[in-house]
Amino acid sequence: MCTAIFLHRVFPSHPVVVAGNRDEWLARPALAPHEWTVRGEGSPVRIFAGKDQREGGTWFGVNQYGLVVGVTNRYTGTRDEDRASRGQLVLKCLAQDSVQDLLTILTPEEATRYIESVGFCNPHMLVKDERKMNLRRQFFKEFFALLETYVVNTSAPVLEAHRTIK
Repeated sequence: MCTAIFLHRVFPSHPVVVAGNRDEWLARPALAPHEWTVRGEGSPVRIFAGKDQREGGTWFGVNQYGLVVGVTNRYTGTRDEDRASRGQLVLKCLAQDSVQDLLTILTPEEATRYIESVGFCNPHMLVKDERKMNLRRQFFKEFFALLETYVVNTSAPVLEAHRTIK
């Protein structure tokens, strides 16, 4: 399983510390983090990232504008060869000059409908009765009302974007 860590104001000399690893498919060829460019909307964007030599993407990087992007996964042992490499998603994000270009804001109701539509993102949910569904629905409705919720890197409606990614 890949891991990412973001530390904010933990070290006085470094206000933000970001680290990550890539630990699945160790035999898959990759270059260590280095500076290279990706094609942005208008001009090339410099990034600092490792590079998957098979698919050309990356799992973690930062661009010249300070945007940090990473992807983690839970290893399942199989890969759907018809789907694009997730590393391409990271490159697409790193090609942007602002995080605002990557976000679609959701209302608390939209976020609640989304989280409910995907089983509350809980693949280990053993009991799924109406009472528990109502408790989860109420929890997330209240939770999403306390914060801003975004869908990343899509302009499509949230459920359509999820179907595409899935």
